Amino acid sequence: MKQIRQFKHAAAILLIIVTLGCSRRQATPFAVCTYGWQQIDTSKRNAYVLAPSAVADCALTIGCFQSTNVVSRDQLYRLSFVATPSNITRDVVSCGDFSGYAASYTNDDTHWEAWWLACSNTHLYITFSSTCPPSTNDLTTARRIVNSLVWKRSQQTSAGVVAIPEERK
Repeated sequence: MKQIRQFKHAAAILLIIVTLGCSRRQATPFAVCTYGWQQIDTSKRNAYVLAPSAVADCALTIGCFQSTNVVSRDQLYRLSFVATPSNITRDVVSCGDFSGYAASYTNDDTHWEAWWLACSNTHLYITFSSTCPPSTNDLTTARRIVNSLVWKRSQQTSAGVVAIPEERK
């Protein structure tokens, strides 16, 4: 019984990360803990859509782009004005190994949270969309997923599985 409790405790500390990538042809530059959410759309080449279930009224979309140079904070700030209202507040954020900007707003009957993040030459454009008002649980989980981002080139393991250090949870 003691070994089972130790195993459960170890499993709680060591989060196994589902690996997602920028391109089906390239090595995966980041990993993220899905906290039980599923990938529901595999048709997009450079984007991954996660949701609590296939019939959920919300989704988290992670778009990934590779640059030949390091992505600057100024570039991210300019990108944050593409296809989003210009009057929303953009906050400086750090999400796991990535940093950049985040904003939230409501458009028609949809709540949006958006992140423009970078680590080295990897740029992530992430959106959470939900019917209004969003479920507190879904919004919290989406934010936890984004905060679990790991840049794999900094912590890659032989199995392609990344452990998030305890202090990041």
